[in-house]
Amino acid sequence: LANMQTQLTLSFLNAINLEMPLTSRMRRSLASAGNVVFINNNTSMRDVVDCLTNYRKRTEYIKKVPKELKEYLEDDIYNLKDIDEYDKNGVVVDSKTSKVEFVMDRINLLMEDIKLKIMFNKKMDDNIDFVKKMDEGKVILIKIPENRYPTTTHKNILATFFVSKIWLACQLRGGVQNKLLRCHVIFDEIFQAPTAECLLNN
Repeated sequence: LANMQTQLTLSFLNAINLEMPLTSRMRRSLASAGNVVFINNNTSMRDVVDCLTNYRKRTEYIKKVPKELKEYLEDDIYNLKDIDEYDKNGVVVDSKTSKVEFVMDRINLLMEDIKLKIMFNKKMDDNIDFVKKMDEGKVILIKIPENRYPTTTHKNILATFFVSKIWLACQLRGGVQNKLLRCHVIFDEIFQAPTAECLLNN
């Protein structure tokens, strides 16, 4: 599930800049941070970015990897340690900016819009639990009105975020007495969000 969340985060960050997809090096660093961060409860994309940019937090997340997962996440841990910048005494003092600038470029694009900035920095405490609502048979309406989100980039980012959230919730569902209620997802004009459309195709 942590890896699935990582894959969805990669898709989301790809949606921020449609003209320049993530390179293999960018994907590797981001995937490593996601895999190590998302094995912890109540973590978000903000924590993944912090892991990449803040060497203290990166060290904390690496220390939190349980023994039984160390073998599986060995490459990810190596990739994260490769971001560390050392002083002449071999002590970690910072992060190599060249290794994380690609993420920061996309995050900075995200932060240019105040609504997306609020969304990115929002705490997870009062999020709508999609798994719970699906199991209760609730109707969830997600509106992205043209007058508030006029650009294709806005629509694409938001639609990709919510498609990712819905998909992850579907994977996490337990249902009532292991009998899942059928859940219908209806999209209107999905072509306006090419990355979200791509996720659905896959």
